[in-house]
Amino acid sequence: MFSAMIMKSVGSAALKMVEEVRRQFNIFIYLFYQIAISASNTGGAWDNAKKYIEAGASEHARTLGPKGSEPHKAAVIGDTIGDPLKDTSGPSLNILIKLMAVESLVFAPFFATHGGLLFKIF
Repeated sequence: MFSAMIMKSVGSAALKMVEEVRRQFNIFIYLFYQIAISASNTGGAWDNAKKYIEAGASEHARTLGPKGSEPHKAAVIGDTIGDPLKDTSGPSLNILIKLMAVESLVFAPFFATHGGLLFKIF
């Protein structure tokens, strides 16, 4: 009985958290960009952790253990999770950053000569 009550309360709390996250995503649109940047950086870090342990180039990496050790197994799991994060959000962010840079260079002369016009329209 007690376990069932705990499971029900955990489910209720999780549902409230999901509803709150959905509400915040609708209000704060920029959260998606922050999550994409975080996913790209996190995926790269987890991928590099596995490479660091496998290379064993430093004293610290050698103390973590060879392939098959517990730290290496954890790094492999992190790499499995991190690769999709890095490979999906990284290229799209790269395209977005390049597009923003090109647009700013293309429209810079227009804004320099007609900058006040934008404030009159809006």
